[in-house]
Amino acid sequence: MGDTDLDEFDWNESMSNEELLTLYERNGTMALLCDWIPGEALKNNWTWKTVNGKPRPPPSNPTTPTPTPDEKQPTPPENQPQPAEKEGSVTFTDPKTGEKSTLPYFEFLEQIHFKPKLLRAIAFARLHGSALMVFFNDSPDLDTISEQYYDCEVYHKDCFGNGWSVAEVDDFGNPTVFHIKIQTDEMDFPKEFDVNAERCVVFKNPRKGQCWDGTPSSRMLAHYNQAEELCVKNAVKWVILHAKATAHFRNVTSQGQADRLHTVFNHGQTDELMTNQVEMDWKAPPLQSLGQSLGTFFNILANLQARTIRISRQAMDGAPEGTLSSAQYST
Repeated sequence: MGDTDLDEFDWNESMSNEELLTLYERNGTMALLCDWIPGEALKNNWTWKTVNGKPRPPPSNPTTPTPTPDEKQPTPPENQPQPAEKEGSVTFTDPKTGEKSTLPYFEFLEQIHFKPKLLRAIAFARLHGSALMVFFNDSPDLDTISEQYYDCEVYHKDCFGNGWSVAEVDDFGNPTVFHIKIQTDEMDFPKEFDVNAERCVVFKNPRKGQCWDGTPSSRMLAHYNQAEELCVKNAVKWVILHAKATAHFRNVTSQGQADRLHTVFNHGQTDELMTNQVEMDWKAPPLQSLGQSLGTFFNILANLQARTIRISRQAMDGAPEGTLSSAQYST
């Protein structure tokens, strides 16, 4: 909507999921909204609420005095949960080798790249309102439910032949089956399959209206981002046009003659223009005004680039104080 034709731009027309996904892939502000803010939250340490179905014991209090050797040590009660480092582990079967392995929780999550997938799910939920995480095990039957899963994958809503959609719902309108479609350039035909909703976790953005999933946060900025891009595109054309020297033709008496001059000027030799009493003068833009315009425009572009790659403008310009100030907030 309005990406190529200015007349199609409309503040009141909602963008499709495809348009939002394309904007997310190319626009720095949309990327900041969808994945940078959740990424900052996920950088902090993780703690487990439960360990093997039991509440995790609180951390030891460092201010508690250490008992002397003469003091009688209290006998721990039976079935007391052990620290998470000892008890928190996962036993799973490798789908490729068939071998069973046991890993601590955090190592298992690192092995299946859970944190990047979690960030991806939150980003798609902020972009489209909801995202789907599907859990897999060694069974090819995705209609069954298992107590043990070895991997997971995240999908955005159906866009450009890829993503998820609701296939079946119950009497209360809750999804019971999701449909997944995958299409890549290397595939001649898309891969499609259905998965039981019990195998899935739906990541929902907060709702602002009556909807099943969530309200996309991207709607707050999408039109502003697109308007900004359109302005930059037209400004680039203007700068390129005015940065070039222009030719002024005199004694042009007809539209046909003007069209022929335009064609020859673009594709022919300059000396061919000196025909039929047509004279040409080269005109260059004033250097001072052109330099000011280019300086202002390039400064705007530099700010957009710094925001896109998520560093301070001072750091991008090479200023040491910019690098130091950025490092203070990135530790």
